[in-house]
Amino acid sequence: MRWLTLLNSLDYKDEQQTSYEAQVDYYTNYIKSREDWTFIAVYTDEGITATNTKKRDGFNRMVTDALAGKIDLIVTKVTITK
Repeated sequence: MRWLTLLNSLDYKDEQQTSYEAQVDYYTNYIKSREDWTFIAVYTDEGITATNTKKRDGFNRMVTDALAGKIDLIVTKVTITK
């Protein structure tokens, strides 16, 4: 099965950069550790708000690849803030 990981867009500050990098590493390693999965890519939109998809190049590349049949399942990391 072909998998990818998509991290939510992060409007981050310097102190959040480490968290962003840790998230990319975690999900990349998690997917690659599975023998029954094939890692495709990480699609991210660093520092871009998720309220609009026009400037979210990573998200739009992921949608294009999914519609082209390159991806079977998408693993996401979503943060909900109050």
